[in-house]
Order: sequence, then C-alpha cells, then structure tokens
Amino acid sequence: LFRVEVLFNERKHYVLRKNSEFQTLHRKLKKIIQTPDFPSKRTPHLRTKPLEQRRQELEDYIQDIIYQNEDVPQGLLDFLHVKHFHTGNKISSVG
Repeated sequence: LFRVEVLFNERKHYVLRKNSEFQTLHRKLKKIIQTPDFPSKRTPHLRTKPLEQRRQELEDYIQDIIYQNEDVPQGLLDFLHVKHFHTGNKISSVG
C-alpha cells in the first residue's frame, strides 16, 4: 500500500492505494487524456525497485497529470477523494 497525502485548501488528508489501483487509474485516464508513461515496476536488472523509488515515481506520475491538464480529470479527483479542485490548489503524494 502507498499512502497518498493530499494537500487541499490548506488541509491534509490521506488515502491508501495499492499499486493495482494506480494501474487502474492509469487505464481510465488514458481513455480521456494524454497521460505520462506509467512507471514500470521492473528494471532490466532487478525484479523490483526499492519502495522509496517506486513511491517517488508514482508521486511524479500524479503530479505530471495535474500540471499537464488545465482541468484535473474527475477520475483522479475521485482517486484522491477530492470533490472540487481549483487551479490554485496543490495536490501531492507521499508514501
């Protein structure tokens, strides 16, 4: 599980998400927006990446989606349990 920290309207809340939930989110978003590449779980020489590196890659993925889209996709807002998003707000994930 990854703990996603959401800073919204100067308040923090957390949601727990499995890697498979991130993958499901990616598949949904690909249908409606141009998404960054989803971070691979595998490298050529290692079966799994260290947890902190994986967490950072998932954080970067979410932030890329937010900053590349004027309107944050509803699927991402639902994933983060955010009801309304205004462009002045910041969202980030932390493991």
